[in-house]
Amino acid sequence: MYTKTLVRTCALAIVAIGAVSVANAQTVTELTFSSAAPVGSPWQKQYERFAADVAAETKGSVKINIFYGSQLGAENDVIAQVARGRVDMGGFTLGSIGLQVPEVLATSLPMYYDSEAQRGCVLDKYAFEPVRAALAKKNLSLLTWMEVGSQQIAAKKPLLTPADVKGLKIGVTINKMTAGLWEAVGAVPVATAVPEAASGLSTGLVDAYPTMAAFYVPSGLNKVAPVWTIVNVQMAPGAMIIGKAALAKMTPEQTAGLLRAAAKTPASQIRAEILAAESGMIAKHKEGGGTVAQANDAQLGEWKTLLAPYWSKVVKELGPAASEIFAKVEEGKNAPASQEETTWAIILKRRSRVHPRRVPSRDCWTHGIRPNAGWPSQPLPLSRRWSPTT
Repeated sequence: MYTKTLVRTCALAIVAIGAVSVANAQTVTELTFSSAAPVGSPWQKQYERFAADVAAETKGSVKINIFYGSQLGAENDVIAQVARGRVDMGGFTLGSIGLQVPEVLATSLPMYYDSEAQRGCVLDKYAFEPVRAALAKKNLSLLTWMEVGSQQIAAKKPLLTPADVKGLKIGVTINKMTAGLWEAVGAVPVATAVPEAASGLSTGLVDAYPTMAAFYVPSGLNKVAPVWTIVNVQMAPGAMIIGKAALAKMTPEQTAGLLRAAAKTPASQIRAEILAAESGMIAKHKEGGGTVAQANDAQLGEWKTLLAPYWSKVVKELGPAASEIFAKVEEGKNAPASQEETTWAIILKRRSRVHPRRVPSRDCWTHGIRPNAGWPSQPLPLSRRWSPTT
């Protein structure tokens, strides 16, 4: 009798445990995450960290399933699927996001920023909120800025000034922004798919190909075009985005946990990690006998002088909403600096034996002169980063 009772009790306990396990399993919300980044890339490490942070912040109730290497489709197509609710979220270049929300491209005009640090300051402190609001109108929510990298020029000789590229054939992905850029400086844009870049340079179909270090070195393009000219053609941000439909899958507690996870790693750190990886690749390029040509301030100024009218034209073509976002970007570049930042600038100038009164008191200007990686941008307070009601 005792044995039967014990067996029955154990059986009931097992059933109860199973029921609890099933109940717990039913509370787990799984989200699909799409990325064009390949396995083994710096972006994989960042996305895996985010997925782990989401699991921790939601106590395991939200699981991020990441698909790398465009497994769910080209990102130009996937961003549309996120807006429609067929894919939950992902990491995207600003170019692909611009296909859904063109005005966001006003934050990433070619050769517009003076430094990577200045761009980071503007994005984090001035552009985040207007871009978030623009995306919300298309059922997309901006979680955090990501980083694609800095686009430079791969060629067989240094191309440091607009005069150096005048009349040259530049391989590009044709769109209003890229075609207009090279036409503005007297070059000839030639439609060139990424897989055709090496053959185009080898055969003379194109004379130069703007690209990222993350492609230039691993692809072997640096063997065909051994001169890497740094003129900051494009400082290209990306963004981590989730769709409105995906948010509807989660409870308020899960949503709060996901937002905490997104805010856990500052955008400044995300940028620094990618740019550090770029630096490592270019160092390998130099070690292998490649050349790096760095434009000086005067040469960069020549590009900016020619491109200033082009920036205004592009923003106008992108529409009134782009003009509003660009106004915030301009505000960031010219805003008065905080007292702390101005003090730091004065200290740095004193060390350089330059009179402190000549220090420009601009918020994001000071980001470009602090040593090493620049003035690290602080993450926005959670309340300013995202709201379920917008």
